[in-house]
Amino acid sequence: MLDQYAATGAIPLAQLLRDDRPVAACLAAVLEEAARHYAADPNASGCMVVEGTRSNDRDARKAACDVSNAAEATIHAYIATRHPENAGRLTDFVSTTMSGLSAKARNGHGLDRLLATARLAGLALAQALPDATIREHSDLVPLVISIGHSRACPRFPTFAAMAATDCRIVFVRIHRPR
Repeated sequence: MLDQYAATGAIPLAQLLRDDRPVAACLAAVLEEAARHYAADPNASGCMVVEGTRSNDRDARKAACDVSNAAEATIHAYIATRHPENAGRLTDFVSTTMSGLSAKARNGHGLDRLLATARLAGLALAQALPDATIREHSDLVPLVISIGHSRACPRFPTFAAMAATDCRIVFVRIHRPR
């Protein structure tokens, strides 16, 4: 069952964790995709793997833990390639957030609420890696888009004060004259 889920319903980590984009942006995309997947089927909300790690069936629990650990290892390896000093804590943060999103989906949170939570977590990720993101891609500038207006925030100083339901981070490529 988990093999079929991995082939059809799992978060597509290989497609989302890209080397040509900032790490924080890719991790935020993983969380948003998780929110979408977890809310997609109201009759089976949440994540089969995350929920399976708490199964009473020992074999099912082990299988789910193996898949979960493999996903965490993939996320950790992706982060460690560019930010080895942050890989452990950011992997824990992403994993914990995904578990929370799954639990809230199982408790009835809809897509809007799950996406709001995922986007707030994305802001935290961008805050955790602001200088690294700018160093990695010197031609990218983070732009916080809020309902009704937008403003550039090159060093992310005010993200904590912004409402997650009203904003989104995008990275825009700027052309600098040579």
